[in-house]
Amino acid sequence: MTGDLTVFKSYSPCLNNYTVRIADGTLSKVMGKGSVIISQNITLNSVLYVPKLDCNLLSIFSQGNIVPNPKPIDDIDIPIALRKGVRSCTQHPIEKYVSYGKLSKGYRSFVAALDSTNIPRNVQ
Repeated sequence: MTGDLTVFKSYSPCLNNYTVRIADGTLSKVMGKGSVIISQNITLNSVLYVPKLDCNLLSIFSQGNIVPNPKPIDDIDIPIALRKGVRSCTQHPIEKYVSYGKLSKGYRSFVAALDSTNIPRNVQ
């Protein structure tokens, strides 16, 4: 999903009243659907255009095809957060400094789900 209409290679308006629920719990109207070229080798199809989105969202279908022998990715192309990996321990655990009690129910669910969210390593 994206809120930027200019990224579409092909686009068709959505005539149905489809909506998606975003992180703050509100429903946003889907205005259309199309294809977006990410790079020379990667095209995303069926990308939804949701004007109220501030950032792009990518969902990975859990039953999708997995490439058995993916091409190695040059380390320079991987975001820094992935290259650094996950720390096994820290002197200053975030739970001692961040309070979830004042977050709305929708944000609390979103933040709690972040711990169990898998970050895709390969994109087809």
